[in-house]
Amino acid sequence: MKNLRLLCLITTLALLLSACGNNEIKSVQKSYIEIDKGEKVEELVFHAIISDKSMEPETPFTVRFYLSDPTLRKALGIDMLFVEKEYKSGSKGDKHQTYEITYQAKLKKSLDAKNLEKIIGNKEEVAVEVEVIGPDQVLSTKPIHELRMKE
Repeated sequence: MKNLRLLCLITTLALLLSACGNNEIKSVQKSYIEIDKGEKVEELVFHAIISDKSMEPETPFTVRFYLSDPTLRKALGIDMLFVEKEYKSGSKGDKHQTYEITYQAKLKKSLDAKNLEKIIGNKEEVAVEVEVIGPDQVLSTKPIHELRMKE
């Protein structure tokens, strides 16, 4: 009986602690990378749609794209792409807003389109993430696994 009580107590504490640590808001609604048609890729266009629905009112934020894949890092010559514009969520009582974010990046080294599709589309590994950054913390993170061809 004592062991059962102890087990219940430990389980309850574990559940409470795991819930307390997960305060990330889900503001990234959609994200993808766009490339030109063809075999060789010379440019990547990163897209993200951000919603302020779950943000505190009047929260300033910026957006960045984090590259964890070594092939992408080498091709771009960098591991993080910062969107220069700063955004701000709406005031209390305002209708929720969405923000369309676009970042265009020229590659220093061209990539094969099929290889790029494998890298981005691989759901087992995260090659690129979009991050919404608040004043003192990362508010939201979402992996990008969609690659689109420009029309």
